[in-house]
This record gives sequence, structure tokens and C-alpha cells, in this order.
Amino acid sequence: MSIPFVKIKLGNRYILEKILKQEWYLGDEYSGHIILLDKITTADGSAGLQVLTVMIRNHMSLYELSYVMV
Repeated sequence: MSIPFVKIKLGNRYILEKILKQEWYLGDEYSGHIILLDKITTADGSAGLQVLTVMIRNHMSLYELSYVMV
């Protein structure tokens, strides 16, 4: 799987502009903010809520989910 990477100005505003222009659905920055365009256009808290959703749907702890990450 190939995931494109581009450098842009720092800030959620610039991330959002870029993913809209490129028709992407995901963007993040070094600070850990993640924008999931199909869920929410602001970064704060959205990633944590998405992780909790996956945990609940799969009846798994965060520890168990971490095994799929490399």
C-alpha cells in the first residue's frame, strides 16, 4: 500500500485545505492532530473518539488493538 506524503504549512487549516484540494480523507500533523474528513473537519479529539468507536465495535481493549500496528 502506498500512502502519499506532502509537506505543507503547520496548522489544521492548511491540512484541511490540502486534503480538500487533493480529495483525500485523512490528514495529520506532527503534533498528533488527525483530520478524518468523512467524520470531522477539526482534529482535536476526533482521533480518540474514532479509536474508542473501534474498541467498542470490536469488543477489544486498546492493548489488544495495538497488536495490529507496526
